[in-house]
Amino acid sequence: VAVVRPIRCSLEELYSGARKSASHEGRSFVIDVKPGWKEGTRITFEEAGVCFQLAQEEHPRFSRRGHDLAAVAFCGLLDLLVRGSSHEVRTLDSRTLRVRLPPRRLSVKVSGEGMPLSRPEAGRQRGDLVLNLFADWAVAADQA
Repeated sequence: VAVVRPIRCSLEELYSGARKSASHEGRSFVIDVKPGWKEGTRITFEEAGVCFQLAQEEHPRFSRRGHDLAAVAFCGLLDLLVRGSSHEVRTLDSRTLRVRLPPRRLSVKVSGEGMPLSRPEAGRQRGDLVLNLFADWAVAADQA
């Protein structure tokens, strides 16, 4: 294949699947992005001499690590060290998860809330969501 062209996909499109269209040398192509596909996945049209390669757009809330998703939450120092904290996380399919972190815990894994596994034999399996907690020093100063 002589030409490799990027196809930009949002994380939501890679999560749920999407139909993308692209053109090359005056021809139109339809690419059915399957749920769970990763950046770098290639779709080749040998007869046209073109390959489209998925490029994942940056997401404002999540980063992707394989099939896992990572997000960041903030809390005050008192919550982080003594009380623990609770956070609402809006998922890529628009659900709201309530995630609780006990005191002195900097991350929590929510099983099955990451990206779908794209292998057919994986069925409906998904990676995990990892919520990483950071102290919000402005809140910490107010709590002092």
